[in-house]
Amino acid sequence: MWSRERDRADAGSAAVVMVAVICVALAAASVALAGSQMLIARFHARVGADQAALAGAMVAREHAAAGMTDPGAVCAEVVTGATSNDATVTSCTVDGAVVTVHTASGEGVVRATAWAVAGPADSG
Repeated sequence: MWSRERDRADAGSAAVVMVAVICVALAAASVALAGSQMLIARFHARVGADQAALAGAMVAREHAAAGMTDPGAVCAEVVTGATSNDATVTSCTVDGAVVTVHTASGEGVVRATAWAVAGPADSG
């Protein structure tokens, strides 16, 4: 027969193992969540840069065709295009009808940046 003291020697060891398993699962879930937030921030930054550059290039082309040079109006359109995709414009450069845009999205550790250039194919 087994004695009660012998059965109690490993009492509670399963609880320690379960706590360890739960901690590992929580750590893995946290890493997965941070990774998915980084992917979303990168997507917003890239799409925001692309759309903003295209919108700015359209305005810059119209201005160039009319003989106007107003980088402020072009960059205002760039900001509108970027913010519609949850991105922030960090820089906007207008060179004739070619627009270069740098954007950022996210905060802190999950901050992502992107850039895009748009304009006529024959511009250089």
